[in-house]
Amino acid sequence: MNLKGPFQHDTDRFFSIHQLLCLAALIFFSILKVSDETIKEYLVKYADARMRLAAYFQLKTVLAPCIESLLILDKACYLLEQVTRLVLL
Repeated sequence: MNLKGPFQHDTDRFFSIHQLLCLAALIFFSILKVSDETIKEYLVKYADARMRLAAYFQLKTVLAPCIESLLILDKACYLLEQVTRLVLL
């Protein structure tokens, strides 16, 4: 994938732009006082979990409209049952 401009992906950088901005904000507000080596070790240690988490969120995003449609259909069926009960009584 060839992206130009600020969205160009640089494989030589260890951190993405988003990660650097979050890290800078945490350091600026004195929330995080961790060395770069510790952060790199953490990212390497949990790289497989990151991929699983990404797969989970992609699956969740794909299935969410289907599940919402099923819930709405269930509510519509319930309301129709209530109306037919009232008519029959």
